Amino acid sequence: MEDWLIPALSALVGVLIGSAGSITVAIIQGRSTNRRERNRLAFEAGLAEFRTHVDHATGSDNSSAVQPLSSYVAYYHGFMELVDKGKLTAEKLRNLRQQTTEVEGVAREITESINPGRDLDAPSKSAGANLSR
Repeated sequence: MEDWLIPALSALVGVLIGSAGSITVAIIQGRSTNRRERNRLAFEAGLAEFRTHVDHATGSDNSSAVQPLSSYVAYYHGFMELVDKGKLTAEKLRNLRQQTTEVEGVAREITESINPGRDLDAPSKSAGANLSR
């Protein structure tokens, strides 16, 4: 074997390993950034809808219930995942709504265990007061 061949192959293998490592880190960081951005957007969209429902519930004589914030955020998070994956269909939206309804039920159970005896369907005048705009 030629004397120059071993150092050349070693350099080539080193470059390939270094490049693969850099590419892998870039892919992982990109996915992490996308996930973080999707979570932020889902929270902002859920919070906006929650505020709208609180305003409607407290601004009129209508005694409509406002679902927990977590159910709005869960819905928008699932919705954005479907859009990102290109799998948004009517059936998937129905399934997402059913899952969100289950989240609403669990959140209500938790709230009822923390605040026994409180009518959760009656809107509170201060429900949206602590939300910074």
